[in-house]
Amino acid sequence: MAASTISGFHDISAGQLKARARGGLMCALFGSAWMYWAVVFSGHRTPTWFSTVTLPAMPLTAWAILRIRAFRHLISSPADLKHWKAFRKFLWIDSAIEWDMATAVLRAFRIRARVIRKQWDLRATAGLAIV
Repeated sequence: MAASTISGFHDISAGQLKARARGGLMCALFGSAWMYWAVVFSGHRTPTWFSTVTLPAMPLTAWAILRIRAFRHLISSPADLKHWKAFRKFLWIDSAIEWDMATAVLRAFRIRARVIRKQWDLRATAGLAIV
């Protein structure tokens, strides 16, 4: 029974292991950032909550880094390289679009912050109550 179960698994290539390790690192980094932002937006910005978030974030990120370091010396097969070349252009286009969108959002926040700062300064110089 055990032999038939184990033989049912397919071989995983070095390229797939490397890609999964990179994906795991990206998930760990974004997951950690989302957990920290959840604490910031929750209103409970205390060292206790940040420490609570750090407890799972640090080991998950460290594990992902260790996986990348373990798999980086594996040699990718020609089939893996061909597979990567088939879709890498679309991956880079997607990455560029995401970076452009994130930059646009940050610029919008920066412009909005300047407007709010100017309003704050105008109220302060006019002697109005700042609420």
